Amino acid sequence: MSASNPIRITVISDVVCPFCFVGQRRLEAAIQALPDEHVEVLWRPFQLDATLPPEGISREEYFVNKFGSMEPVRRMQQTLMVMGEETGINFAFDRAEIAPNTRDCHRLMHWATPGAQQQQLVAHLFSRFFEEGADFTQQSELLDAAEACGMNRELTKARLDSEEDIDTIARQNDEAHTMGVNGVPFFIIDDRFAISGAQETQTLAAAIQHARQTKSES
Repeated sequence: MSASNPIRITVISDVVCPFCFVGQRRLEAAIQALPDEHVEVLWRPFQLDATLPPEGISREEYFVNKFGSMEPVRRMQQTLMVMGEETGINFAFDRAEIAPNTRDCHRLMHWATPGAQQQQLVAHLFSRFFEEGADFTQQSELLDAAEACGMNRELTKARLDSEEDIDTIARQNDEAHTMGVNGVPFFIIDDRFAISGAQETQTLAAAIQHARQTKSES
C-alpha cells in the first residue's frame, strides 16, 4: 500500500549550509530506519545569499560581513564538528576558501532526475564543499559532480553556459521565502507537515511514520 502511495518529502536547502548537510545525513538515516516505508525526496533551492557575485568572495570576508567577526563562526563550527562526528561527516571548514553564489549548484540539482540521481548529486556536492573544500565558482567542479552522478557532461556544460532555468531557481528561492522559510534545512512532509532545522534522526523518522498513519490512502 505504501509503495503505491509514497510519503513525499520536499527538502529546502542550500549546499553551502552545514546544517543542511547534517540534515541530509539524518534524513537518509531516518529513511534507512524505515525499510518498509516508501519515501520520495525532492530537493528545492534556498540561497543563503543570492547577491554574491559569480566569482564569489572569500569565506572569511563573507563571515565577517555577516557576523561581525570570526569568533561566533568558530563557536558554531565547533558545535557542527560534534554533529558531524555523530552523522559521519568530516567537516573541514578551513579547506573551502570561497563563498560561492550557489545558483548553478541549484540548477544542477534541478536538472538531476528526482530520486536516486538527485540524492546522489546533493550528497556529492555537500561532501565536496564541506569535507574537501571544493570551489563551486569553478564550472569544472560542477561538471565533475554532474558526471560523477551519471549526468551527461557536454549537455550539462551547454545548459550551464545558457540561461536555462535561472528564472526557475530565482522563483523557487523566492517562493521559499514567501512561505516563511527563513532558515534551512526545511522539510515538508507529505505536503502537510513542516519541520525546520537539522532535527534528530528519530524526529524525522517519527514525522514520516506520523505522515503515513494520517495519510489518506485514496
